Amino acid sequence: MDLYRKIILTRGVRAICLTGAVLLVSAPLKPTGAQEGPESRDDLPETFFEYDARLTAPAVEPGPYSDSPDGYGMLLAQNTAESDGMDVGDVQLGNVRDLTGFSGIRWGSAYSEVQRALEAVATSSTSEEQVEIINAERNKFILVRRNGILYRYNFYKTPYEVQILNDHTLSMDEFDQQEGLLFHVKVIMPFIASGLVKRQLLAIYGRNQRSTFDEDDKNGADIWALNGGFIFLWYEPYRNRPFTRTLDYLNAELAQRIMTEYADYFDAREKLLLQKVLLQ
Repeated sequence: MDLYRKIILTRGVRAICLTGAVLLVSAPLKPTGAQEGPESRDDLPETFFEYDARLTAPAVEPGPYSDSPDGYGMLLAQNTAESDGMDVGDVQLGNVRDLTGFSGIRWGSAYSEVQRALEAVATSSTSEEQVEIINAERNKFILVRRNGILYRYNFYKTPYEVQILNDHTLSMDEFDQQEGLLFHVKVIMPFIASGLVKRQLLAIYGRNQRSTFDEDDKNGADIWALNGGFIFLWYEPYRNRPFTRTLDYLNAELAQRIMTEYADYFDAREKLLLQKVLLQ
C-alpha cells in the first residue's frame, strides 16, 4: 500500500500520541478560541491531540475576511469574501519534485539545530520578517508565528521502549540526551480561498498527484507526493465554497519509520520478554 494511503484517512491525517511525542500528523487542528464557520466539520472524528492553553492561537473570524497583507505568500492580501474558492486562474506549473525540508530547514534536523535557526531569524535586526517563537517543548515541537501565520514544527525520536529492543544497555539518561528529529510542519492561518493557496503550490510543484476533495461537501485534501515527502492542502466549506486554513508538510522517510515503530511500541513488552526467553 502506498505510504500516503496509510497516512491519510477520508477527511484527515491522524495524530498518534506516543510517550508525549507526536507520531503522526493530525487532521487540521482547531486552535483554542477559534470559531467554526457556519458549515463546520462537526462530523469529523476528534483528533488525538489539540492545542492546550499554552498553544492558544489568536482567535480568527469564522469567515475568510482579511484586510492586511499578512503571511503565507501574501495570500491574505488577495483574499476576499467573494473569492471563488477553487479558482486558481492562469498559472504556469512548476517542476520542483523534491521536498527536502521546510523553509530552508532539512527533514531530520535535530531539535536544537532547528531552534537555533528560528531564534536567529526571530532576533535578527536586519530581517524584514516578523518572527516570534510562541512556545516550545524540547524534542516535541516549536510553535512559531511568522508574519501573522502559525507554523508548528514537530519532532520525533524513537521511544525508549522500542530502542531497548535493540540496545538492552541503553539507560534513561542516554535516552534523554538524544534529540528529536524534524519530520512535520503544520501551517495554520485564517481562512483563505483554497484556489489562492493551490495556485501558489501549483506554481512551485506542478499538479498534485492525489486528491480526496469532495465536490459536494467541499471537504478533503489535495496531496503532492514528492521525492522526500508529502504536502497536504486541506479544504473546508464556507458559504458552499472551499477555503483553506491548514497545510501539512510531511517527511516520507520519518513517517514510514514512525508507523513501523508505532507497531513495535505496542508489542515491545512481549518482544522483549521473548528475547529474554530465547537468550536463556
